[in-house]
Amino acid sequence: MHRTTVMEDQLAAAHPELATWSGRSLDNAGTSVALDLTPMGLHASVRGPVDQRAW
Repeated sequence: MHRTTVMEDQLAAAHPELATWSGRSLDNAGTSVALDLTPMGLHASVRGPVDQRAW
């Protein structure tokens, strides 16, 4: 997992309550995750390779 930047610097500075991360599985090649944390809660998207389902 590592912190990601999806907004321009000025917009991110105006909204420090928004945070995003992304990562890759160490056990399952091709599986990735994207997370965001906002005042409305945690949102996650886990994606697998073409032949693997997403959650």
